[in-house]
Amino acid sequence: MNHLLRGLKNVAERARVAHATLHKFRLTYATRLLEKGCDIVTVQHLMGHCDLDTTRQYLSPDDTLKRKAVGRLSLTGSAPGVMHDSPSRPPRPNPPRKPNADSSASAFRSR
Repeated sequence: MNHLLRGLKNVAERARVAHATLHKFRLTYATRLLEKGCDIVTVQHLMGHCDLDTTRQYLSPDDTLKRKAVGRLSLTGSAPGVMHDSPSRPPRPNPPRKPNADSSASAFRSR
């Protein structure tokens, strides 16, 4: 383990990252996986965690990531407040409604 920690410290020094720790590297690794769309169960396995709650403690998605996730569910492809490149399409008009058998029958009865 000492060899791994020394290697990480050397990388951190070369990258000019102050106060680098193994925990911070793991936190960053897990967060970046999440940001790139990796599901939490895969992150759990990559981190070597038995319990999903342990993995959740490592993950810290920011507001932008949360908006993008919601945007995946919206019809236009973006959440409120999220800018996207494609122009928005005007809403499609509703198709004309066909009268059902009950409504036409009641119209004849009332006459």
